[in-house]
Amino acid sequence: MSPRLLASTRFTLVALGALAAGVTGFSTVEGASRAWVTVPLALLALNLGAAVIANRAFRTDLPLLVFHLALLAIAALAAAGQLTYLKGRLELAEGEVFAGRLSEVSSGPLHAGGVEDVRFVNDGFSIRYASGLKRAETRNPVRVFDSEGGEASYVIGDNDPLLVDGYRFYTSFNKGYSLV
Repeated sequence: MSPRLLASTRFTLVALGALAAGVTGFSTVEGASRAWVTVPLALLALNLGAAVIANRAFRTDLPLLVFHLALLAIAALAAAGQLTYLKGRLELAEGEVFAGRLSEVSSGPLHAGGVEDVRFVNDGFSIRYASGLKRAETRNPVRVFDSEGGEASYVIGDNDPLLVDGYRFYTSFNKGYSLV
C-alpha cells in the first residue's frame, strides 16, 4: 500500500466506517473479539501518522501538528489501557482475607498480573440509607497487609477505592467488592 494512499482522506473514511461497524458489532454480538475495534483503530492510527508525514500542512502549521500528535497520543494511551486492563469481581465475607482470587475475570492480553500478591481483610461494612430506604453511601473498613508483614487500615466506599499495588477495589451494590 502506498504511503500516499495510506495518508488519504478516502482511507480515513473507509477506516472510520470499519470502526463504526466494529463498535456496533462488538457491542451487539455475544463473544465478539476486541479485534473488531482494535484493527480499525490501528488503521486510523497508521492513517494519521502517514498523513502527518505526507502532508506539508502539518509541518508548516505547528498548532495543527500538535493537535494531531496529541490525538495520536490519546489513541495510543487508550489502546494501552485496553491491552493491560484487569476487571474482576470477588465476594468477601466479614473477617475474610482477600488472597488474590477473583471471579468473573476479564483482562487485556498484556496484563502483567500481580493481583495474586494483594492481601487485605474485610472488617465489615455499614450502609447509610436515605429517606424512602434509598441506599446512600457504604463505608467498609479494611486492613491491608504489605510484603514486610506490616498492616495499614483504610475505609473505602462506593466512590473511595482501596488502592493497592496499582489496583482499585470498590465496594459494589451487593456489599462486596469489584476490581477495576
